[in-house]
Amino acid sequence: MSFAIFYVVNMQRERAVQPASQIIQGIQAEIAKSPRNSSLRVRLGEAYLAQGDTDAAIDALNTAVEIDKKNGSAYLVLGFAHMGAEDDNEALKAFLKAIEVRESGEYSGMDTILEQGHFYAGVIYYRQKNYDEAIVQLKSAARINKSSSDTHFYIGKAYAAKKWYGKAMQEFNVAVTFDPKLAEAQYELGRLFERQGDKVQAVTRYRLAAQAMPNRKEPKEALARFGTEDSHYAAGNAFMKKKNYAAAIKEFNMAIAFDPGFVNAYQLLAQAYNKTGQRANAQYALGQMYERSGQTAKAVKAYRKALKISPGFRSARDAITRLVGK
Repeated sequence: MSFAIFYVVNMQRERAVQPASQIIQGIQAEIAKSPRNSSLRVRLGEAYLAQGDTDAAIDALNTAVEIDKKNGSAYLVLGFAHMGAEDDNEALKAFLKAIEVRESGEYSGMDTILEQGHFYAGVIYYRQKNYDEAIVQLKSAARINKSSSDTHFYIGKAYAAKKWYGKAMQEFNVAVTFDPKLAEAQYELGRLFERQGDKVQAVTRYRLAAQAMPNRKEPKEALARFGTEDSHYAAGNAFMKKKNYAAAIKEFNMAIAFDPGFVNAYQLLAQAYNKTGQRANAQYALGQMYERSGQTAKAVKAYRKALKISPGFRSARDAITRLVGK
């Protein structure tokens, strides 16, 4: 199996304290009084899904759409039920039908049922390796809900599968902007940065993925390929003694990528930057050292020096805003 964890369908559960069987009996009693009520059939299907009975759920939801062929919610939940039964082909048909009946609605631009129909159709197309159609459906979902990290993650996966790595990186970055703890997206970014040869960013992303998913082995195995913070710190010290400051900078940055709280690495990184005439970077490294050690006033002072040397130094400006506000 691939590392990416496919989106898990979270069905709405009945929050009542009664057992599921009593909930189902209650809905069935309502249906007996109003047998042509499609919405009641949807509620019954959801209750069966909550109980784990996908076959009964599918029967109830098929009846719902027979009663009301324009019930988009029924088609959507029917798609969930078929996914639960591991029948992606039937699930896709249901999601596409949900899209068909909802896309011409007056409020389609904010229709969550339509958005979910596009999203899950896109997920299934991705599973079926129909990446072009997956992108079409997922982008349609993103137009309705621009801040869905899951949607941007799957768009990135589809682009990566097509080897459109630049676009994939853009989408993964959007995903982690909305949800920095989205481990799968951080991991995929790590893979892309590693592919580009950017070891520092690769380690940073793999570390974030490992922190978000401590029980998964893949991020840990990826990190192990790059050594440890101690090995890079030792290598940086060795290069400093040889006055190979450019190489030392690379090693100290790697040590920090493994451990952003590695105060001593920041201190030596600042020295190496000064030796190579990179004064703004040196001040920024000192700011990070002070910030990590809890010396906020000194950190702000160092960041301001970096910004004075290089007025366009965005990271320094962001650090000042983070610590003292605008």
